[in-house]
Amino acid sequence: MDVAQGEGDLAPATLPPHEAMRRLQESELRYRILAEALPQIVMVSDSQRRITYVNHHYEAYTGIPSDQITARWNEVIHPDDLPAVAAVRATGKPYEIEYRLRRASDGAYRWHYARAQPIPDGGPAHGWLATAIDIDDRRRAEESLRFIERAGSLLTKSLDLATTFETLFDLIVPAYGDWAVITMPNDAGTVTTVATRHRDAAKHALARSLCGREVYRTDTPAILVDVYRTAAPRIVNGIERDDIVRGVGPALVETFEKLGFASLLALPIVADGETIGSIGIYAAGDGRRYTPADLPPLEELARRASVAIANARRYEREHRVADSLQSAALPRRLPDIPGMRFDAFYQAGRTEARIGGDWYDAFALADGRIAVSVGDVAGSGLEAAVTMGNVRQMIRAAAHAYADPMLILEVVDRALRGDADDPLVTAFVGIIDPAERSIRYASAGHLPPLLRLPDGTIVELHAAGAPLGCRDLTRGESKATPLPATAALVLYTDGLVEWDRDLLGGEAALGALVAAGDVFAGTQPARRLVERLLPADGSRDDVAVLCVILEPAAG
Repeated sequence: MDVAQGEGDLAPATLPPHEAMRRLQESELRYRILAEALPQIVMVSDSQRRITYVNHHYEAYTGIPSDQITARWNEVIHPDDLPAVAAVRATGKPYEIEYRLRRASDGAYRWHYARAQPIPDGGPAHGWLATAIDIDDRRRAEESLRFIERAGSLLTKSLDLATTFETLFDLIVPAYGDWAVITMPNDAGTVTTVATRHRDAAKHALARSLCGREVYRTDTPAILVDVYRTAAPRIVNGIERDDIVRGVGPALVETFEKLGFASLLALPIVADGETIGSIGIYAAGDGRRYTPADLPPLEELARRASVAIANARRYEREHRVADSLQSAALPRRLPDIPGMRFDAFYQAGRTEARIGGDWYDAFALADGRIAVSVGDVAGSGLEAAVTMGNVRQMIRAAAHAYADPMLILEVVDRALRGDADDPLVTAFVGIIDPAERSIRYASAGHLPPLLRLPDGTIVELHAAGAPLGCRDLTRGESKATPLPATAALVLYTDGLVEWDRDLLGGEAALGALVAAGDVFAGTQPARRLVERLLPADGSRDDVAVLCVILEPAAG
């Protein structure tokens, strides 16, 4: 049965040619009106992906006229993203991709989300329709959140200043620049470069050559120096050679030319209201131009870095004081007793807790006996070093008054609990009688020293007793053992056997080394013990070792 069709129902193939053309023109006009009304970029390409149309939004955004788009479309895509865009276009399939597009008004590259779909038969050009929408603000917000979370996590992991600088560079280079520099005033007030990093390994050594130098002139408005005066970030794009000449002086222009300096973003490092440094981030080429949109995450990074750097500087000052205090607290000389040889070694830990409360001591008493002690104050830093010095001196004083090591520890425990807040100290005290060749000893929760007998047998000098500061929980006891000729006694702190957090393995390794006995044959046996047991970079914790070697009997 035939059904009459109205004019509007006629298929394009059945229309007269002039009517089909009219409808096609109307269809294309509707497409164009819709494309111009959309608040995003619209592009049309033919079946070969050649762009044949862009809306006004594209022209206004990129600055490329529509009659030049076919030849110039790739000029405004970020060079790093162009290969990916070309690859998806070459597939001949629909695609979705994110890439950076240069904005004509300020030259900034902004992220866009683009989609390309085939135009159904009957549409204009029977080709491809692509749209792109600016997602830069959203993407930057997401990236900033991730960046700040990562920065906060990393910057709190270390109190070492050099490690803090390297962490900063890990976050900045190459994510925000090709190279970066940190400047800080020295003790004389001169602004010097303290750390650098270049993304190009071949140029990193050149960048590091700036360290320790007064790179930026103070008699001109050098940007990184100006940051100290204003405590405000600065952005400079399109830096010229003359700017570098004025900023760093002619002698360093060649270095900066090799490193690259097209754009600079400078940030102050502010702590306690004082600008203590600056971070300079350089883009080497024209591919990156900094804008105010780059500032929020980097300003937050600088704020967190300021706290980390200030803490690291305070820690380093405390470390120097504690190191000096601890060095002063350790004995300058060991006893010189016929028939006995004393040797000791101390090594600071390699972690942030590297200055702690470890000590060793050996001193002669009025009656000719020798008191020895070794111990470890819980915690680290200046407070632990002060407590260590106090405990060591209290043991010395008590040893001159009491002959029993257990009583010495009891006296020190009472004095310590009355003088400090919740102290916790492990200690071992021994009184050696050279005439009888014996040792009487007591322990306050410390690892037992090792006594190597002449046949290589190892005896651990165990003695019950709680650490100093809590000996009211359990009383200790004193024990005694002979010290035969050619025997060797090793007193130590836990850094010697816990360097890899395997206490049992460390104790076994120490026991085997002491049993072998060859470390005692030469000079500096305590140092040799440490060097044989620990890795090249040392222990996480302090190490204190005291060796007492019994010489062969005379005659």
